[in-house]
Amino acid sequence: TKIMAVAVRVDGKSKVYSNSFNFNKATMKKVDLKSEPHRSYTFDGAVILVNGKRGGDAFGNGQWLGIYDKDFVATVDLNEPTEISKVTLGTFHGANSWIFGATGYTVSVSEDVKSFKQVYTEKYPELTKDSQKGTPFDMVATFDVQKGRYLKIVANNTNKIPAWHDGKGSPSFM
Repeated sequence: TKIMAVAVRVDGKSKVYSNSFNFNKATMKKVDLKSEPHRSYTFDGAVILVNGKRGGDAFGNGQWLGIYDKDFVATVDLNEPTEISKVTLGTFHGANSWIFGATGYTVSVSEDVKSFKQVYTEKYPELTKDSQKGTPFDMVATFDVQKGRYLKIVANNTNKIPAWHDGKGSPSFM
């Protein structure tokens, strides 16, 4: 959905405001974060993950969470058993800002939030020296239709910044 608005006044119009929202089965559902965001990149908290907005091209725009020195682990409560066959998690790559994205992505489903069945896993290579421009990147998990109330999403952080980077050996952001 794309929303556009303009304020019309006697003396003229404002600039056009435009914003897009992507609705899906997880939109505005409860999210339990096991990995708290870094204090500088918390913004509106876990709701950012399911608010229907895309993160965009700037990691500090208030639409990204920043996880530092740990894996991203979140559980989404879909409120009722729901058929699922695709889960997309947006990430950001920006080596110049010590943001190295994910090296792995796992999706699991559960009916009771206690026992999860892994339905997807993928590994990603670490960023290279040529990957320094800041860019959004979608990790897309597609799998046979599964039914579950809870989705557990894990994105593995780059353990240490690679040797080619000025911050080599330090923890990274995701």
